[in-house]
Amino acid sequence: MSIIIPEVLAVGSMEESTKEEFSNWARFAIGTELQFMHDRIYIYPIGDDDPEGDISTVLDSFVSQTPKFHVFVHCEQGMSRSVCCAIAWLVKYKFMSFDEANELVKSKRKEYDPFPRYLEQTKRWCETNGSETNVI
Repeated sequence: MSIIIPEVLAVGSMEESTKEEFSNWARFAIGTELQFMHDRIYIYPIGDDDPEGDISTVLDSFVSQTPKFHVFVHCEQGMSRSVCCAIAWLVKYKFMSFDEANELVKSKRKEYDPFPRYLEQTKRWCETNGSETNVI
């Protein structure tokens, strides 16, 4: 797992989500393959990791329902869907630009490998839905 901001935001894989250190965190699973998960896990189905898919509605739901600390977001491998959700969360709640958030997540998550389409959709989502303080 990758701690993006200590005690605030972490990104990982399905396997990493079961680690004891995250038992008191709100854990968010992104993907239909994760629907067997247990309590304290919130599911956002997007279908399997489809490079032609649309992540925009997942970003809306995820960001609007997550707390502002102790957020662990994961997908099956922690490479694409969860990375995009973490970027959107940072833009909305930590007042970062898309580029700043993207660089932070990339620097902290060695498995960072979002589908180009998802990253493009995330950038557009951030430009439209980012924090009011990001508007000049």
